[in-house]
Amino acid sequence: ISRIDYFAILQAIKTQLEAAASLSGVTVVIEEPLYNPRGSAIFIYLDRRDAPTEQGFAANTRLLERLRISIWCFHFGLDLIGAIEARDDLLGNTEVALMTDDTFSGAADASWITGGEFLSALTEEEDFMSGAEIVLMVDAILTTT
Repeated sequence: ISRIDYFAILQAIKTQLEAAASLSGVTVVIEEPLYNPRGSAIFIYLDRRDAPTEQGFAANTRLLERLRISIWCFHFGLDLIGAIEARDDLLGNTEVALMTDDTFSGAADASWITGGEFLSALTEEEDFMSGAEIVLMVDAILTTT
């Protein structure tokens, strides 16, 4: 049975991030609840999939799906300014790592960054967390031939 392997795409993104020298020592997880690992961490979530309406089905052999993936870059620290500065470094390093191969070694057909949100707060453990979301759009093509 032909299908898009969504988890394989998330795994390929994780592998690419873990291979980046600038992200050495950063925890990278897929679809896990947000937790406080101390220091920097990247959380990857598959948010949604859409099939653009303007496409034809190419004689029932091809379907393009556009995936929306949220990649949250968090830093947990003892002071807010330090957490924000570390978050900004993590965000930039993550974006550069994502741009090194927009197909993630062939797991996807194309990808691009479209923005994201920011979040800073005091945790239950009385630490500060500061996060930034990278909205990553990924094209994946299902073929039946």
